[in-house]
Amino acid sequence: MYLGVNAMPVYLDYNASAPFPKGLSGELESLISQYGNPASLHSSGRSARRLINQATENAAAFLDIDAEFIYWTSGASEANSWAVHSAVEYARSKNLKPRLLISAIEHESVQLAAKFHEACGAELKIIPVTKNGVIDLEWLKNLLATDANWSLISVMHANNETGVIQPVEQVVAAAKAHLIPTHVDCVQTLGKMPLSVRKIGATYTTFSAH
Repeated sequence: MYLGVNAMPVYLDYNASAPFPKGLSGELESLISQYGNPASLHSSGRSARRLINQATENAAAFLDIDAEFIYWTSGASEANSWAVHSAVEYARSKNLKPRLLISAIEHESVQLAAKFHEACGAELKIIPVTKNGVIDLEWLKNLLATDANWSLISVMHANNETGVIQPVEQVVAAAKAHLIPTHVDCVQTLGKMPLSVRKIGATYTTFSAH
């Protein structure tokens, strides 16, 4: 946000969030006409469930993924945290020490979730970035060549501050070669560039409606 002397404010933070009247009108309409509990069996509940199912199918078609793999959360921060927590809990279910690799430029929600688990005994290692704001892919590949026992690798698709696109498909390919789960935060690229969850191929891919 910039405010000059005797000037109207100009909003410049559209990557964080933006006005979307069409989305708001759709949400208000659903709250008024589809207010039933979608878990209920009565007609209002079934009607609300159909609306959710249709939204899921629409999202799946837009994201190029099967609808059964879509999970709705309150927002991207929750989704990012969920991805990290899920990977950690899976490692613990196998009686393994959780080990997390995240890039130095991940969103705070990923960083905080990873640091929380580090405080609880997990190992956390940071993937460095080059002077151009791109993760050091060679550093990552060299690390995996000697140490591939990781619970999760998390690299965002585009940084929310710089807009730099990260080589996520190469990261996922390198991780798959060692059977390492991956998480890609696509909040900044959804709706702004062609995007296919199937093509990215990550274990977890997160988005936000805004």
